Amino acid sequence: MKGNSSILYLSVYAISVFLFSAAQRRKSIKASLYQNGGNTGFGYGIDVILVMEYFFAVLIPCLLAAFRDPSVGIDANTYIVHNYVYVQNSGEEMLPAIIKIAKLNELFFAILIYLCAKINSLSLLFFIIQLLIMVPLLMALNRLNVSYFYGMTIFYLLLYNVTLGLMRQSIAAAILVLAYTYIKEDKKWKAILLSIVSFFFHKSAIFVFALFVVYKIIKKSRYKKIMYYLSVFFMIYILFQGRGFGESVQDIIGSFMPSYVRALKYQYTGAINTNMVSWSNILTHGVLILTTAVVLKISNAESSDDSDLFYMCIIGIFLRLLSMRILIAVRMAEYFDMFLVLYIPKIRKGINDSSISRLLLVVLLLAICIPFWYFFYIYKNNMNTALYIYKGWQ
Repeated sequence: MKGNSSILYLSVYAISVFLFSAAQRRKSIKASLYQNGGNTGFGYGIDVILVMEYFFAVLIPCLLAAFRDPSVGIDANTYIVHNYVYVQNSGEEMLPAIIKIAKLNELFFAILIYLCAKINSLSLLFFIIQLLIMVPLLMALNRLNVSYFYGMTIFYLLLYNVTLGLMRQSIAAAILVLAYTYIKEDKKWKAILLSIVSFFFHKSAIFVFALFVVYKIIKKSRYKKIMYYLSVFFMIYILFQGRGFGESVQDIIGSFMPSYVRALKYQYTGAINTNMVSWSNILTHGVLILTTAVVLKISNAESSDDSDLFYMCIIGIFLRLLSMRILIAVRMAEYFDMFLVLYIPKIRKGINDSSISRLLLVVLLLAICIPFWYFFYIYKNNMNTALYIYKGWQ
């Protein structure tokens, strides 16, 4: 059964990535011909083929999420089904019901659950959730004008199975990735607005936005090298000596997010416990970052402005290491893992079109990510998605 599930997942991933790549290539060719004043052969109205390629590229993975049984994904049977059934059976008015759900689940997510429960469609809820994750990521890739092939390959093999479980956080993380593209252009108000939206899907998003701000302050500082070194020292201190710091963080986060209080008290280890660390994630993400940097180097290409994204990816690795003290740091790491969707395509953009290095990058990408995907999500069954159970439209 796991073999059938693996084939299903990989088939959906491959079809979607192919359609995204075909659509982006068609769009690029069309734009180039228009710019050069040639006959595009596409006509001057809406390009129906282009629209359909994008449409089905998004539709297929969203339907895969929608048709699943609620048992697929670690959180689907908890705050999703529990609140969904509550709305259907309680008979409460809209506002009291949403307020009750929002006490432990953020406001926008509570509204989403309420509306889909009233429509009586759990599948529609799963579909919209996946759509709210994918659309911001696609918008971010488009805004940076980078390859959908690389970005969506990373998303599917490293993150798609996560999104079937950590749904609220995945929406918040995807919106923050889009917010980053506005921060990069100094469009502060749009970035702040998106960050507020992400906050109302998962409160922990505010800590990630705070790190954005800290990083921008460091980057613009006259003493940024010193501040970088101090930041590295501070992270090492937290990792190996920061017992008291960890307890303070636990209290701050716990008071800010009451639903996490019990989990934080249970999951804070104090002493170093390496068994709590997901070494396969750290190894995969570290090797991926390192190999793309090596490919960029041997291709003799100029490095693109990817230092911000590199910083976010490294923070993700650090947080996974921090889980040897505070297990819930793994959840925070998921935010920063999402930036790999932009980082790898950004590196690829710096490689010359005629270079064989692009082929090498594709081979390395698949050679690193596919084994990780199978080991972590199928063999180890992390996120409880190894066995895909088809339920149909509910």
